Amino acid sequence: MSFLNLRIILFMLAAFMTPITVSVGTAMAQNQFHSRVVYAFWPYWTDPSSYQPDWNVLTYVAYHSWDANSDGTLSAPGDINQFNTVKNVSRQNGVKMIISVKSFDKDTLDSIFAYHKDDLANNILNVLQTYGADGVNLDFEYPRTINIYTDTPNSNLFEEFTRILHNKLKSRNQDYYISLNVAGNVEEVYRNAALSKYTDSVFLRGYNYNSSNSPVTGAPSPYIDLVNSVNLLKNYYPSNKIVLGLYFSGYDWPSSSSEPESNTTGKGVAVPMKKAIANAKKYGRLWDSNSRTPWYKYQTEGVWHQTWYDDDQSLGLKLDYINSKNLGGAGFWALGYEGNNANIWNMVREKFVIEPMAFRVPAVTPAEIPRITTVKPVETPKTPGFGLMVSLIVLFACAFLARWRNK
Repeated sequence: MSFLNLRIILFMLAAFMTPITVSVGTAMAQNQFHSRVVYAFWPYWTDPSSYQPDWNVLTYVAYHSWDANSDGTLSAPGDINQFNTVKNVSRQNGVKMIISVKSFDKDTLDSIFAYHKDDLANNILNVLQTYGADGVNLDFEYPRTINIYTDTPNSNLFEEFTRILHNKLKSRNQDYYISLNVAGNVEEVYRNAALSKYTDSVFLRGYNYNSSNSPVTGAPSPYIDLVNSVNLLKNYYPSNKIVLGLYFSGYDWPSSSSEPESNTTGKGVAVPMKKAIANAKKYGRLWDSNSRTPWYKYQTEGVWHQTWYDDDQSLGLKLDYINSKNLGGAGFWALGYEGNNANIWNMVREKFVIEPMAFRVPAVTPAEIPRITTVKPVETPKTPGFGLMVSLIVLFACAFLARWRNK
């Protein structure tokens, strides 16, 4: 064998072994964690002294709520000390705390969009800086399609507002988190793909398809309706920015009979999940295969009642759907309604493969979360890998042989 052939073989051996070493290291590092956003609302009436969620499962908590006024000012929730308490506990557990800014009034929203976009954006930034919050959820419900003051589409005005808000917040702190709160029918204002540029996520309210005023009994969160809403929303936002909001509650209606989808004979009453699960044990839990949700029925004073709700089984199906469609994560309305049900939180942990708290990575936006997070393998400082060592040995050997041959 010639010296040239020997050198070629040695170099090929080194080149072959080096990438094998890197490939093995990379493969071992993958599939460690499968992380998604877990986003939940903390209503101001949930007392932190008597309730705490499983903080290890949560990514973001939105404190509900600051009210947006027609002039762009904000009204704080009742007891700001309670907000500070929840914020401090969330920080201790590595969970981001954001504020929920809401308005359910059409005229108020029209006024803000027409005349007070900068005012509201400035006031939101001021609240974040004053109270040390990590971002904002915009819960603007029932907006008109056409603004009554400008006679122009609110979709354009709202886009301009989100652009202003994005620029103000991100220029102060790139980590400020901006999310929208969107109904299952995806109102016209939110059917705008440009909004995705200015927001980190969209909380899709996958519930209230049947609500207190429904003419018939039925699931607040039917599986197929929820899927249809996601498919509609995906026309405007990337899948990994969609946080599917699920319901820790249900409704109890008086009904004309005991059969599913009976006519309601009065207004429904909201029933927290904790109470609904307890009542189902008393009256007999039933399962509706069409909506893929539980329900129960009972009579009082000769009047039939039906209660439809979600529990760990129905929520589990929806979490599986989130995984199957690579959505950004799951959200919940509202903390406290589940009664800190360990079955629920353990299921979320299992479905989303939540990492142990000791190894928890900093929370990121849905757009930044990969489906499989690559974790670097542990490296020994100043110790070259096997492939690199072989390469160096071969190079030194070739240099030595070349020098020896020239003698």
